[in-house]
Amino acid sequence: MSAQAGDDRIGALLDKQDIQEALMRYSRGIDRADVAVLASAFHPDARVEMGPTVFESGPEAASRLIELAASARSSSHFLGNILIRLDGDSAFSETYFVASVAIDQDGQTSLRARGGRYLDRLERRAGQWRIADRTVVEDWARTDVLPDGPPTPLRTGRRGTEDPLYALIPTLSAVQPEG
Repeated sequence: MSAQAGDDRIGALLDKQDIQEALMRYSRGIDRADVAVLASAFHPDARVEMGPTVFESGPEAASRLIELAASARSSSHFLGNILIRLDGDSAFSETYFVASVAIDQDGQTSLRARGGRYLDRLERRAGQWRIADRTVVEDWARTDVLPDGPPTPLRTGRRGTEDPLYALIPTLSAVQPEG
């Protein structure tokens, strides 16, 4: 392998890592109800399609998604298989997800779980990879009533800055991924 080919492969790996971090910022932002972190996953002019709902800007999508999730007690988004195809300063990714959201409904706590895929077109602008266009595909969903259980001795995750994450990383920046 030539030195140039090796450099190209290393560059592709770094690009894919930056793309994965943008995808992870989406999950952190939505789960922690952090609009700034969520918005940092998208370009300002991003288009986001979630079924019949379409957002025409990254900041609008971030703020509206946080509003829509405001009734959730907690949520967890897990990203699984991520396939990324690079094409210069553009990329396409298909990311499998499982999301679970605890909601209070009719005096009971229910868990809404769903699985699907994020189909993203990403662009590198000013050296940063972010989502330019997202379509959310839901492959399955279910809602179950959660039985009352014993209290946990573990710290409890929270939406917003009261989550233990923010005490652990006091210098958390919405725009710059940790690394």
